[in-house]
Amino acid sequence: WEQSDSDCDCDVARPPALAEQYLTRESGSSGGQRDRGAMAASPAAPQQSGAANRRRAVVFDLGGVVLGSPLAGIAEYEARTGVPAGFVNVAIVARGKAGAFQRLERGELGLKDFYREFREELARPENVDRYVAYLQRKGRKVPANLPESFDIDTETLFGHMMEKASTIDPLMCHALFVLRGLGFSVAALTNNWQLDSNSGDSSNTDKLRAYFDDIIESSVVGLRKPDKRLYQLTCDRLGVAAADVAFLDDIGLNLKSARDFGWSTVQVTIGKTAEALRELAQIIDVDPNVLVPDPAQVCDECVKLSFPAGAAGGTIVIDLYGWAYNPLV
Repeated sequence: WEQSDSDCDCDVARPPALAEQYLTRESGSSGGQRDRGAMAASPAAPQQSGAANRRRAVVFDLGGVVLGSPLAGIAEYEARTGVPAGFVNVAIVARGKAGAFQRLERGELGLKDFYREFREELARPENVDRYVAYLQRKGRKVPANLPESFDIDTETLFGHMMEKASTIDPLMCHALFVLRGLGFSVAALTNNWQLDSNSGDSSNTDKLRAYFDDIIESSVVGLRKPDKRLYQLTCDRLGVAAADVAFLDDIGLNLKSARDFGWSTVQVTIGKTAEALRELAQIIDVDPNVLVPDPAQVCDECVKLSFPAGAAGGTIVIDLYGWAYNPLV
């Protein structure tokens, strides 16, 4: 979620190439087994598959997919302060492209100015009317005695969002390393914002670069999801066509736009990472048991990855420890 142009200085090894046996196979016309396109060992330059539906690149959203969901931080703030559930998100969406949140994510607004402008936007009385209309449209109960407006401490709100987005999902961490080992190009595509230049803090995206071949940040390129131009930019940077891409995100609007652009999509919901990865495995023709590890191998602080050591037999076991801000191998 935070911007940095510097290369990661983390001492993180790239994953070894996985054995071809981990790609799914299908019966050929002769009745035997044939590969559905062997992927090259180099994650940076996978070969074109022989199968028409082989995807060559997998693109991940960060917050809510690889990292914890900032939406959970908004929900937590609303619950603690008495703001009705969903009010903040409705107000953000209603502002459209000119909203403070949208401008922040395009790099057009610094954090200090954002806190002030976002607070002013959320305090407008029309947001309550829009929220009531939203609930009625969804057939949901409208809370009684809603005030004319809400004064929301946007800096505290943002703190809740960043706290929730500061941890990495261990199952996604496992999948990132496996996919790169299989030869897929793996990128992150995130709507994020830049830290103020005098903050002195390092960014999560800087530390996360060890997990990806590329990270495309809205605040750096000046485009944000669901703008299709951002999807084209991602394809250009990865050197792939739209039909070659599978995309994971937690926001339905982003996924709809990506599907219209030509990407295959998977929606990730809180607490259902394994289900999303199994759906991804089906799209990219990989054994789902490879992308989703045995639960016994996953704990709160580490993931054990087992790779074949070669024709001589045996395995290489890699322990992945840490969080988004401190990934270690």
